[in-house]
Amino acid sequence: MGNKAKASIEIKCLKAKVRVDSEDNLLEKYFGDSTYLIYRLGVLEFSKETSKPNPDIIIEDDKDSKNILLRNDTLLLKGNWSEGEVQRILVSILVKRLEENELYPLHAAALNYKSKNIIFLSGEENHGKTMCLIEASNRKGKVIGTESLICDKKGLILSGTRDVFLKKRLKGTERSDKPSTKDGVAKFFKELPNFTYYELPAKPDLIILPDIDGNFDIHVIDLNPFEREYQTFYSISSFYALSTLICSNVAMPLLDNNLLRENRAKFVKRLSSIPYFLIRAPNPQLLIDEVEKLLI
Repeated sequence: MGNKAKASIEIKCLKAKVRVDSEDNLLEKYFGDSTYLIYRLGVLEFSKETSKPNPDIIIEDDKDSKNILLRNDTLLLKGNWSEGEVQRILVSILVKRLEENELYPLHAAALNYKSKNIIFLSGEENHGKTMCLIEASNRKGKVIGTESLICDKKGLILSGTRDVFLKKRLKGTERSDKPSTKDGVAKFFKELPNFTYYELPAKPDLIILPDIDGNFDIHVIDLNPFEREYQTFYSISSFYALSTLICSNVAMPLLDNNLLRENRAKFVKRLSSIPYFLIRAPNPQLLIDEVEKLLI
Protein backbone atom coordinates (compact mmCIF):
# COMPACT_ATOMS: atom_id res chain seq x y z
CA MET A 1 0.00 0.00 0.00
CA GLY A 2 3.02 2.21 -0.42
CA ASN A 3 3.25 5.40 1.65
CA LYS A 4 -0.50 5.92 1.85
CA ALA A 5 -2.15 5.83 5.29
CA LYS A 6 -3.03 2.31 6.35
CA ALA A 7 -6.17 1.56 8.35
CA SER A 8 -8.25 -1.37 9.60
CA ILE A 9 -11.90 -2.04 10.17
CA GLU A 10 -13.42 -4.98 12.03
CA ILE A 11 -16.90 -6.24 11.17
CA LYS A 12 -18.61 -8.43 13.77
CA CYS A 13 -21.63 -10.70 13.32
CA LEU A 14 -22.43 -12.47 16.60
CA LYS A 15 -19.18 -14.36 17.38
CA ALA A 16 -17.77 -13.98 13.87
CA LYS A 17 -15.22 -11.25 13.23
CA VAL A 18 -13.57 -10.16 9.99
CA ARG A 19 -10.74 -7.66 9.83
CA VAL A 20 -10.11 -5.68 6.65
CA ASP A 21 -6.90 -3.69 6.09
CA SER A 22 -6.55 -1.02 3.43
CA GLU A 23 -6.12 2.70 2.99
CA ASP A 24 -8.41 4.78 5.18
CA ASN A 25 -10.26 6.40 2.27
CA LEU A 26 -10.85 3.00 0.63
CA LEU A 27 -12.45 1.55 3.76
CA GLU A 28 -14.95 4.39 3.69
CA LYS A 29 -15.59 3.69 0.01
CA TYR A 30 -16.20 -0.04 0.58
CA PHE A 31 -18.13 0.10 3.86
CA GLY A 32 -19.58 3.60 4.06
CA ASP A 33 -22.85 2.16 2.79
CA SER A 34 -23.55 -1.16 4.54
CA THR A 35 -27.07 -1.64 3.13
CA TYR A 36 -26.19 -4.82 1.25
CA LEU A 37 -24.28 -6.42 4.14
CA ILE A 38 -27.05 -5.76 6.65
CA TYR A 39 -29.71 -7.07 4.26
CA ARG A 40 -27.75 -10.28 3.78
CA LEU A 41 -26.68 -11.03 7.36
CA GLY A 42 -28.54 -8.72 9.73
CA VAL A 43 -27.19 -6.53 12.50
CA LEU A 44 -23.44 -5.98 12.19
CA GLU A 45 -20.98 -4.09 14.35
CA PHE A 46 -18.27 -1.97 12.71
CA SER A 47 -15.21 -0.86 14.62
CA LYS A 48 -11.88 0.75 13.78
CA GLU A 49 -10.51 -0.86 16.95
CA THR A 50 -9.51 -4.37 15.87
CA SER A 51 -9.23 -7.37 18.17
CA LYS A 52 -7.79 -9.74 15.54
CA PRO A 53 -4.00 -9.83 15.23
CA ASN A 54 -4.08 -10.52 11.48
CA PRO A 55 -6.32 -9.32 8.66
CA ASP A 56 -8.80 -11.54 6.84
CA ILE A 57 -8.74 -9.23 3.81
CA ILE A 58 -6.05 -6.86 2.54
CA ILE A 59 -7.11 -4.49 -0.23
CA GLU A 60 -4.47 -2.78 -2.34
CA ASP A 61 -5.68 -0.14 -4.74
CA ASP A 62 -4.27 -0.88 -8.17
CA LYS A 63 -5.36 0.52 -11.50
CA ASP A 64 -4.29 -2.68 -13.25
CA SER A 65 -6.60 -5.68 -13.64
CA LYS A 66 -8.35 -7.05 -10.56
CA ASN A 67 -6.90 -10.11 -8.86
CA ILE A 68 -7.58 -12.19 -5.72
CA LEU A 69 -4.91 -14.24 -3.99
CA LEU A 70 -5.47 -16.43 -0.92
CA ARG A 71 -2.48 -16.62 1.43
CA ASN A 72 -2.66 -18.43 4.78
CA ASP A 73 -6.41 -17.76 5.16
CA THR A 74 -5.99 -14.09 4.20
CA LEU A 75 -7.41 -12.72 0.95
CA LEU A 76 -5.31 -10.19 -0.92
CA LEU A 77 -7.42 -8.08 -3.27
CA LYS A 78 -5.60 -6.01 -5.86
CA GLY A 79 -7.37 -3.67 -8.23
CA ASN A 80 -9.95 -0.92 -8.39
CA TRP A 81 -12.88 -2.74 -6.77
CA SER A 82 -16.44 -1.54 -6.35
CA GLU A 83 -18.09 -1.54 -2.93
CA GLY A 84 -20.58 -4.23 -3.97
CA GLU A 85 -17.83 -6.59 -5.16
CA VAL A 86 -15.94 -6.27 -1.88
CA GLN A 87 -19.08 -6.72 0.21
CA ARG A 88 -20.08 -9.87 -1.68
CA ILE A 89 -16.69 -11.37 -0.81
CA LEU A 90 -17.03 -10.19 2.77
CA VAL A 91 -20.39 -11.95 3.19
CA SER A 92 -18.75 -15.28 2.32
CA ILE A 93 -15.86 -14.71 4.73
CA LEU A 94 -18.25 -13.72 7.54
CA VAL A 95 -20.22 -16.91 6.90
CA LYS A 96 -17.01 -18.93 7.10
CA ARG A 97 -16.16 -17.31 10.44
CA LEU A 98 -19.70 -17.98 11.67
CA GLU A 99 -19.38 -21.66 10.81
CA GLU A 100 -16.00 -21.82 12.53
CA ASN A 101 -17.90 -20.73 15.67
CA GLU A 102 -20.63 -23.38 15.11
CA LEU A 103 -23.14 -20.79 13.93
CA TYR A 104 -25.09 -21.44 10.73
CA PRO A 105 -26.79 -18.91 8.44
CA LEU A 106 -29.87 -19.92 6.48
CA HIS A 107 -31.14 -18.14 3.38
CA ALA A 108 -34.66 -18.06 4.79
CA ALA A 109 -37.46 -16.02 6.31
CA ALA A 110 -39.16 -16.95 9.57
CA LEU A 111 -42.19 -15.93 11.61
CA ASN A 112 -43.90 -16.70 14.85
CA TYR A 113 -47.36 -17.61 13.56
CA LYS A 114 -50.21 -19.04 15.62
CA SER A 115 -47.74 -19.78 18.44
CA LYS A 116 -45.38 -21.72 16.12
CA ASN A 117 -42.00 -20.63 14.79
CA ILE A 118 -42.02 -21.32 11.06
CA ILE A 119 -39.05 -21.14 8.69
CA PHE A 120 -39.77 -20.41 5.02
CA LEU A 121 -36.61 -21.73 3.40
CA SER A 122 -34.95 -20.75 0.14
CA GLY A 123 -33.43 -24.03 -0.90
CA GLU A 124 -32.09 -24.86 -4.34
CA GLU A 125 -34.64 -22.46 -5.84
CA ASN A 126 -36.02 -19.21 -4.42
CA HIS A 127 -39.79 -19.44 -4.86
CA GLY A 128 -41.60 -17.17 -2.48
CA LYS A 129 -40.26 -16.90 1.06
CA THR A 130 -40.83 -13.12 1.08
CA MET A 131 -44.37 -13.42 -0.25
CA CYS A 132 -45.09 -16.01 2.49
CA LEU A 133 -43.60 -13.65 5.07
CA ILE A 134 -45.88 -10.82 3.93
CA GLU A 135 -49.04 -12.96 3.85
CA ALA A 136 -48.36 -14.46 7.29
CA SER A 137 -47.66 -10.94 8.60
CA ASN A 138 -51.03 -9.88 7.20
CA ARG A 139 -52.48 -12.60 9.42
CA LYS A 140 -50.78 -11.21 12.55
CA GLY A 141 -47.58 -13.22 12.34
CA LYS A 142 -44.50 -11.75 14.01
CA VAL A 143 -41.28 -11.55 11.99
CA ILE A 144 -38.25 -13.50 13.21
CA GLY A 145 -36.13 -12.83 10.10
CA THR A 146 -36.69 -11.67 6.54
CA GLU A 147 -33.78 -12.69 4.30
CA SER A 148 -31.43 -14.67 6.53
CA LEU A 149 -31.40 -16.43 9.88
CA ILE A 150 -28.42 -17.41 12.03
CA CYS A 151 -28.78 -20.54 14.16
CA ASP A 152 -26.62 -22.18 16.78
CA LYS A 153 -25.52 -25.79 16.29
CA LYS A 154 -28.73 -27.07 17.94
CA GLY A 155 -30.92 -25.09 15.53
CA LEU A 156 -31.97 -22.27 17.85
CA ILE A 157 -32.47 -19.06 15.86
CA LEU A 158 -30.24 -16.40 17.44
CA SER A 159 -30.70 -13.57 14.94
CA GLY A 160 -32.59 -12.66 11.80
CA THR A 161 -32.45 -9.89 9.23
CA ARG A 162 -35.04 -7.14 9.52
CA ASP A 163 -35.22 -5.55 6.05
CA VAL A 164 -37.99 -7.11 3.94
CA PHE A 165 -36.57 -5.62 0.73
CA LEU A 166 -33.08 -4.80 -0.48
CA LYS A 167 -33.35 -1.03 -0.62
CA LYS A 168 -30.71 -0.63 -3.30
CA ARG A 169 -28.10 -2.70 -5.06
CA LEU A 170 -24.55 -1.42 -4.77
CA LYS A 171 -22.30 -1.38 -7.80
CA GLY A 172 -21.09 -4.94 -8.20
CA THR A 173 -24.32 -6.55 -6.93
CA GLU A 174 -26.61 -5.66 -9.85
CA ARG A 175 -28.95 -8.40 -11.10
CA SER A 176 -31.11 -7.41 -14.08
CA ASP A 177 -32.43 -10.99 -14.29
CA LYS A 178 -34.14 -10.69 -10.91
CA PRO A 179 -37.47 -8.83 -10.96
CA SER A 180 -38.06 -6.31 -8.21
CA THR A 181 -39.59 -7.88 -5.11
CA LYS A 182 -41.92 -4.90 -4.96
CA ASP A 183 -43.27 -5.88 -8.38
CA GLY A 184 -44.10 -9.29 -6.97
CA VAL A 185 -45.78 -7.70 -3.96
CA ALA A 186 -48.00 -5.63 -6.25
CA LYS A 187 -49.27 -8.80 -7.94
CA PHE A 188 -50.41 -10.41 -4.69
CA PHE A 189 -51.14 -7.61 -2.21
CA LYS A 190 -52.98 -4.28 -2.16
CA GLU A 191 -50.63 -2.92 0.50
CA LEU A 192 -47.93 -4.06 2.88
CA PRO A 193 -48.76 -4.90 6.51
CA ASN A 194 -47.26 -3.17 9.51
CA PHE A 195 -44.55 -5.66 10.40
CA THR A 196 -44.10 -6.60 14.04
CA TYR A 197 -41.10 -8.49 15.34
CA TYR A 198 -40.66 -11.50 17.57
CA GLU A 199 -38.17 -11.44 20.40
CA LEU A 200 -35.24 -13.79 19.84
CA PRO A 201 -33.99 -16.45 20.35
CA ALA A 202 -36.58 -18.73 18.75
CA LYS A 203 -36.76 -22.51 18.49
CA PRO A 204 -38.12 -23.54 15.05
CA ASP A 205 -41.18 -25.78 15.00
CA LEU A 206 -41.77 -26.20 11.27
CA ILE A 207 -39.85 -25.73 8.00
CA ILE A 208 -41.69 -24.92 4.78
CA LEU A 209 -40.07 -25.02 1.35
CA PRO A 210 -42.43 -22.72 -0.59
CA ASP A 211 -43.04 -22.97 -4.32
CA ILE A 212 -45.37 -20.22 -5.49
CA ASP A 213 -46.20 -20.93 -9.11
CA GLY A 214 -49.45 -19.88 -10.75
CA ASN A 215 -49.20 -22.72 -13.29
CA PHE A 216 -49.71 -25.55 -10.80
CA ASP A 217 -52.38 -26.74 -8.40
CA ILE A 218 -51.87 -26.88 -4.64
CA HIS A 219 -49.54 -29.68 -3.64
CA VAL A 220 -48.23 -30.47 -0.14
CA ILE A 221 -45.34 -32.93 0.29
CA ASP A 222 -43.85 -34.22 3.52
CA LEU A 223 -40.26 -34.28 2.32
CA ASN A 224 -38.19 -37.38 2.93
CA PRO A 225 -35.04 -37.08 5.11
CA PHE A 226 -32.60 -36.79 2.22
CA GLU A 227 -34.59 -34.07 0.42
CA ARG A 228 -34.85 -32.11 3.66
CA GLU A 229 -31.12 -32.22 4.22
CA TYR A 230 -30.32 -31.52 0.56
CA GLN A 231 -32.37 -28.31 0.48
CA THR A 232 -31.10 -27.09 3.85
CA PHE A 233 -27.47 -27.80 2.99
CA TYR A 234 -27.88 -25.83 -0.23
CA SER A 235 -29.47 -22.92 1.66
CA ILE A 236 -26.36 -22.54 3.82
CA SER A 237 -23.75 -23.34 1.17
CA SER A 238 -25.17 -20.74 -1.21
CA PHE A 239 -23.62 -18.01 0.95
CA TYR A 240 -20.20 -19.08 -0.35
CA ALA A 241 -21.37 -18.23 -3.89
CA LEU A 242 -18.90 -20.67 -5.43
CA SER A 243 -20.83 -20.81 -8.70
CA THR A 244 -20.60 -17.05 -9.29
CA LEU A 245 -18.20 -14.49 -10.68
CA ILE A 246 -17.22 -11.47 -8.63
CA CYS A 247 -16.54 -9.54 -11.80
CA SER A 248 -15.34 -10.21 -15.32
CA ASN A 249 -12.48 -12.71 -15.31
CA VAL A 250 -12.49 -13.08 -11.49
CA ALA A 251 -14.26 -16.02 -9.81
CA MET A 252 -15.40 -16.14 -6.21
CA PRO A 253 -12.46 -17.54 -4.22
CA LEU A 254 -12.72 -21.04 -2.72
CA LEU A 255 -13.38 -20.27 0.95
CA ASP A 256 -15.32 -23.39 1.90
CA ASN A 257 -13.45 -26.48 3.14
CA ASN A 258 -14.08 -30.13 3.99
CA LEU A 259 -14.23 -29.71 7.78
CA LEU A 260 -16.82 -26.95 7.53
CA ARG A 261 -18.85 -29.01 5.07
CA GLU A 262 -18.80 -32.06 7.34
CA ASN A 263 -19.93 -30.02 10.35
CA ARG A 264 -22.56 -28.27 8.21
CA ALA A 265 -23.97 -31.61 7.13
CA LYS A 266 -24.28 -32.67 10.79
CA PHE A 267 -26.08 -29.44 11.64
CA VAL A 268 -28.38 -29.87 8.65
CA LYS A 269 -29.37 -33.37 9.78
CA ARG A 270 -30.27 -32.10 13.25
CA LEU A 271 -32.29 -29.13 11.97
CA SER A 272 -34.09 -31.19 9.33
CA SER A 273 -35.50 -33.58 11.91
CA ILE A 274 -38.40 -31.23 12.69
CA PRO A 275 -41.60 -31.29 10.54
CA TYR A 276 -40.60 -30.20 7.02
CA PHE A 277 -42.89 -29.77 4.00
CA LEU A 278 -42.78 -28.52 0.44
CA ILE A 279 -45.93 -26.55 -0.41
CA ARG A 280 -46.69 -25.61 -4.00
CA ALA A 281 -49.47 -23.09 -4.55
CA PRO A 282 -50.48 -20.46 -7.14
CA ASN A 283 -50.28 -17.58 -4.64
CA PRO A 284 -49.11 -16.86 -1.07
CA GLN A 285 -52.65 -16.68 0.29
CA LEU A 286 -53.41 -20.28 -0.65
CA LEU A 287 -49.96 -21.40 0.48
CA ILE A 288 -50.47 -19.98 3.98
CA ASP A 289 -53.92 -21.63 4.05
CA GLU A 290 -52.09 -24.94 3.67
CA VAL A 291 -49.63 -24.00 6.42
CA GLU A 292 -52.57 -23.38 8.74
CA LYS A 293 -53.87 -26.90 8.05
CA LEU A 294 -50.50 -28.29 9.17
CA LEU A 295 -50.77 -26.36 12.45
CA ILE A 296 -54.11 -27.89 13.45
